[in-house]
Amino acid sequence: ENNTKYVALNTLLKVVDQEPAAVQRHRRFISKCLRDPDISIRKRALELSFAILDEGNLVELVNELTAFLGKATDDDENLIVFTVENLVKVLDTYSVADEKWKLGVLFQSLKLVGTYLTSEIIGDILIAINNAENSSQRRDLIVDMLRISLDSSKNFEISEENSGWSIVAIWCIGEYADDLLETPVDRNLISEFSLTKFLCTQEEKFNTNDKKSLHYILTASLKLSSKITDNGCIESLRQIILNHTKDPDLMIQNKSVQYEIIFRQSKSVKKVLLDTMPKFEKRNPVEIEIGSSSKTARANITDTSSGLLDLGAENEKNHESTTKTPADLLADLFSSTGISGAG
Repeated sequence: ENNTKYVALNTLLKVVDQEPAAVQRHRRFISKCLRDPDISIRKRALELSFAILDEGNLVELVNELTAFLGKATDDDENLIVFTVENLVKVLDTYSVADEKWKLGVLFQSLKLVGTYLTSEIIGDILIAINNAENSSQRRDLIVDMLRISLDSSKNFEISEENSGWSIVAIWCIGEYADDLLETPVDRNLISEFSLTKFLCTQEEKFNTNDKKSLHYILTASLKLSSKITDNGCIESLRQIILNHTKDPDLMIQNKSVQYEIIFRQSKSVKKVLLDTMPKFEKRNPVEIEIGSSSKTARANITDTSSGLLDLGAENEKNHESTTKTPADLLADLFSSTGISGAG
């Protein structure tokens, strides 16, 4: 009986803080409710799943929640946002020895429901990738992601609307292309040409309908240009940036003009300006209610993910040039053009 199940789940939610061990004994019932046809029952089951989650059942419950995402539909959009938001929080809170599993959960979530994820959640996922301690495990997962993104025979695995997956792939190319190209698993798949072609394709795809993604594409194009040697590929990346120096969107136009100036600098200057991102602090956690994933719930959240679009301003403090700091170089570059700021 749906009414009975709903009342039972509500009762468990009310007592879980006082009697967590007693509620834990009903895990099988809670997990079964995640697959219930009634959305209100699935909602309560999700809230309970996160309420009873601890280090002892972390892997099992996270795997169940990932399975829930795999079966979610358009009607579950609020539940999807709630689930991934809290998965990111949980994986950041608990110490996970197997970092590849942890990052794998985030990549799998992107693959399954990246279409529905907000820019704040995508930013948190990028921060988790950026802050990963085990760079080799991170690299393996990025390679797996690019196998799907770059191999046309596997494109069917990701829907055209999955902008979350595309944004993360774009960002990873900009940040880690040098590592990916240094010892590629498959030189026919991951090469200077294939990475450049992917960014060009994404620029055409998002040119008119997704300005947020264009910011990532512009930054990735500039960063990739400093990590490759093929002149044809470098010119193609420059054209991506030039295409938007007169963009109707003033933020994109301003960024493109600035990036085109940086593009023309020597390799030594670009290397300092376009260094890999430092570790980022996560945005302040806020309790998110299911169904309130819109403006109200996020009004007080500090969005640090915007830093992932910048050129690594924090790194400027940690690198010295023989004559000038990166900040001085930027000031010189933009003072002659009347443009201020590099992000």
